[in-house]
Amino acid sequence: MVQPPRPKGCPLFLHRNGQWCRKVKGKAFYFGPDLDAALLRWAHSKDHILAGEPPPRKDGKPTLAELANLYLADSRQRVKAGDCRADHTAQVKVVLDIIVGAVGGTAKPDTMTPAAWSKVRSACATTKAGKPSAQVTLKMRLSKCRAFLNWCTKQKHVNSVDAGDALAPPAKRLIKREENARGDRLWEAADLRKVIAAASIELRAVLLLGINGGMGSLDIAMLTRSQWK
Repeated sequence: MVQPPRPKGCPLFLHRNGQWCRKVKGKAFYFGPDLDAALLRWAHSKDHILAGEPPPRKDGKPTLAELANLYLADSRQRVKAGDCRADHTAQVKVVLDIIVGAVGGTAKPDTMTPAAWSKVRSACATTKAGKPSAQVTLKMRLSKCRAFLNWCTKQKHVNSVDAGDALAPPAKRLIKREENARGDRLWEAADLRKVIAAASIELRAVLLLGINGGMGSLDIAMLTRSQWK
């Protein structure tokens, strides 16, 4: 098959698969077999492609996977700026993976129904082992789901999201019932002394900071040399 000549000044070339194509940084982008339509598509998406960004979607609605990547990038920037705790991005990623795993990365929040978000809630309420999550864990995960969607709306990535009551926090009575069933989990002073005595020098310092200063592992990890002085 003889290929038609490439028009002078045309930014696209005809690929052997029959589609007009443009290569940018070694990656091929195809715009269909009709040259006029291909040039229109190229004009519509070239700014994104040349900037190393994905071409805009035909319906203009981003997928969950795309939004999750944007949210993670924003989270890393906030952590870097000191606006969030160092473990914020890792916690966010866990919840985003749950959302994408429940409904798929190609789902679009703009078109998802409350029934679809109910699948997300069910996934949040289940551990990796398939057992029910603690109510406080479910509450935390649902809170991060809502924060993610609020961010998407605030950043104008989506117009609106209809989740119904699927992402509402669990009832306080359920959390209280779970706490009562678990009972107090207290360590006696004698038990703490045994743990401290058996710990290494490094771990002993961590234990003492936690016991006497009420510091968590992340608080201790973020201490600087100047603060130790």
